Amino acid sequence: MEYSKEPIYYVYLLLDSRKYYLPFYIGKGKNKRWHIHLTENKQATENIRKWNKIQKMRREGFEPIVTFWEVNLDEESAYNIEEKLIGQFGRIDFDKDGILTNICESSRPPQFSKEAHTRSAKTQTGMKRSRSARKNMSNAQKGRKILWGDKISQATKGRTPWNKGLDKSDPRVALNGQKVGQSLQGKTQSEETIKKRSDALKGRKRSKKVRQNISNALKGKKFSINHRKNLSESHKGNTPGNKGKKRYQRTNGSYYFK
Repeated sequence: MEYSKEPIYYVYLLLDSRKYYLPFYIGKGKNKRWHIHLTENKQATENIRKWNKIQKMRREGFEPIVTFWEVNLDEESAYNIEEKLIGQFGRIDFDKDGILTNICESSRPPQFSKEAHTRSAKTQTGMKRSRSARKNMSNAQKGRKILWGDKISQATKGRTPWNKGLDKSDPRVALNGQKVGQSLQGKTQSEETIKKRSDALKGRKRSKKVRQNISNALKGKKFSINHRKNLSESHKGNTPGNKGKKRYQRTNGSYYFK
């Protein structure tokens, strides 16, 4: 990568005016790069932790202070100073006793090192967050535009699912199902969510094996009157898949249509 030699860059710090003016973010930029942090909204930000901190300060009647560590730098020098300062102060959840909300070790491409990901994973492993913290995290992510680098599909490529090769008889699978069931008890989904899920499944064709598994799972299962009523309502207006077909009996006593 070629760096600009023009002395137009600077390194700046965002300070928490509530807490002895401690820095909570360090950046490198030019022109009015520093000002973006004070005007961006939740949908536009790429650092939700920093954005949340600024919003919390404002709710308490404070504003972040912007101070310039060094100015009139060429691009490479600005990167070097930024990286050094971030290393000295440390990042929350990445470095021991870190106080910065920075995600990266520096803004120099490439942004994420393997070492940084490993340290982050170790700090998060086994961490249990309170219900209040989980709710705040959920609210913070609502409406946020997901960038390609954040997509779950990219992050999970090559990872083997924990339950691969396990069947329902495995106690780990049963325990996981029990926990999921408990977490969903008493929760209701909005009409919008139900419609989105329904639209996503329309026209979806299940394999023969999947259909057979569903059939086996439902054999001998008794549905309540209320459940049968709901099924009847949901199928009103639909054309049965076996309409106009003849019913034949197999040697095992089951039927099929053709």
